[in-house]
Amino acid sequence: MFLDDGRLAVLDLHSMRQVDRHNSQAAEHMAARLLIESVDVPVAEALAELVASGLVVQSDAAAVERRACSLVLALLRRRVRRCLHDSTEYVRRGTWWRAEYHRRGALPDGDWVDGGREALRVWLGQRQSELFDGQSPRIPAFRRKRLWLPGRDSLYIPASVVGVPEVVGNALAGFDRYGWIWASGQDLELEMLRQLRARDPAGSSVAGPVSGS
Repeated sequence: MFLDDGRLAVLDLHSMRQVDRHNSQAAEHMAARLLIESVDVPVAEALAELVASGLVVQSDAAAVERRACSLVLALLRRRVRRCLHDSTEYVRRGTWWRAEYHRRGALPDGDWVDGGREALRVWLGQRQSELFDGQSPRIPAFRRKRLWLPGRDSLYIPASVVGVPEVVGNALAGFDRYGWIWASGQDLELEMLRQLRARDPAGSSVAGPVSGS
């Protein structure tokens, strides 16, 4: 198909035809993945192409788009949550009284600073700003106490960091800017979600089984 600007966009329907059409969940899931991956084609045009090909029934088009939104949103959340798990980028160490998360590699010289209730928002906001805005992270580690114990969460601030209040403020702004990804029951635009996903170079794969819901 051709885009409005004359560019040729190919919507790969081959894999979709291999899905058992009697398995409606599998078909909807695969159609949603195709809708997500066709980043060079506007959502409305890609959806119309799926309908025109007979791979999506017109009455199911809205459901396919909603499924695509759910898949991208789940992917974005997983990418952010990697800072709270063992991953290629992060290490998690846990004891009975706290959990510690930090980037792989040795921590630079610095100190742990009490962050209170907002420390988790700072940690997640920094991660979101890194993934979606390309900002360099300044805080390499985060400690979270067990909820039933007294004390405060803390952030590791390297000695080389100047303007700590500004660094913390920027991270909190990043959390507020993209905090909507944690809310439920939203009416989100797939085009916006696809663009946000494209900003993260490591977020190219939409995980999930073809038959999953």
